[in-house]
Amino acid sequence: MKIHAKRALIHGKWQENRVVEICGERIASVGCGTSGDISVEFLTPGLFDKHHHGGVGFDCAAPEKEACAVWLKHLLSHGITDVLFTIATGPVEVTRKAVAFAAEVMDRQANGELPGARVRGVHLEGPFINPKRRGAMAGEYVLAPTEGNFQALVGEHEKIIRAITVAPEMPGACELAERLASRGIHVQAGHTDADYAGMKRAAEHGFSGITHMFNAMADIEHRKPGPAAFGMLDDRICVEAICDFVHLAEPVVRLIFKAKGAAGIAMVSDCGMVSGMPEGEYTQNNHYILVKDNRCYSASGGISGSYVFLDSGVRCVAGAGIPMEDAFTAASATPARCLGFSKTLGDLVPGMTASLAGWDSGLNCTWACAGTDAFSKA
Repeated sequence: MKIHAKRALIHGKWQENRVVEICGERIASVGCGTSGDISVEFLTPGLFDKHHHGGVGFDCAAPEKEACAVWLKHLLSHGITDVLFTIATGPVEVTRKAVAFAAEVMDRQANGELPGARVRGVHLEGPFINPKRRGAMAGEYVLAPTEGNFQALVGEHEKIIRAITVAPEMPGACELAERLASRGIHVQAGHTDADYAGMKRAAEHGFSGITHMFNAMADIEHRKPGPAAFGMLDDRICVEAICDFVHLAEPVVRLIFKAKGAAGIAMVSDCGMVSGMPEGEYTQNNHYILVKDNRCYSASGGISGSYVFLDSGVRCVAGAGIPMEDAFTAASATPARCLGFSKTLGDLVPGMTASLAGWDSGLNCTWACAGTDAFSKA
């Protein structure tokens, strides 16, 4: 198949009138041209959502096979070709079952049995967090950050754990982080009460990311800069940003992009089961959620995850005056790189996996491809 793009994002820059040829699950060639089997206004690497709990009725923490198939196809229709199966803090046995389910999904996709966005691994959002900063998560399931507790959560499936959120100030956190990082797991500071000095120590002990910047952590104060300030200043840290302009105000998003650049930001959605569902009241993991005005509220009236998918964040960022190429890079190449996928995902060059997305002038997905699976709006 050949895809003609009026503008294609290659190495983070727009190139006009490019034709990308796909053979099997790989990009075979990229050249100049004005025609192809399909044509799109913009062609980019597919979006990679590394912090995503589910949507359209599917819940990563309580997964069901039929709902999973719907969810993966729905993601692809939004240009999201790759995703981390994100599991929030919960009972050990629930987390363990969810991890095993994710491993089964990955095996089925490797055998060509489950179309849609590709699950590239698991992100454990906890349970090694600070209960003072638990946000919408259940404090009774918080555990001490130990190797034994980690193994109890993942069982025989450690190889698919790609990211984990840990509060670095908790006793034993830095020691565990150093061990996990040495085994190729991206360790993120999150749901944390750490101060600036604590974050500096964390970066020296394996932490290389921050989970959903500014959310579930201390704000920046002029005498107490905290984790968010450290994340913006330290080049070792890749920060997550939920760019729905609900979790972060528009000027704050622009501030993060100005401080980090697209290469230092992994845009994420933090979507949950109710994302993409009609307005109304829902129960997720025994938690009440109200969907109203494109927002998700907990019983206390606080924010409970995001309602919109990652492509909406791209549109928000581009609409805020940040260059389109930076918005797409932060939602594709940067998360791929910080998770160790830069050799196979995140660019439009021969040999890369065919994870691509086409967009119209309003940055709505019109075509997407995840390996041999494709979505077309036509």
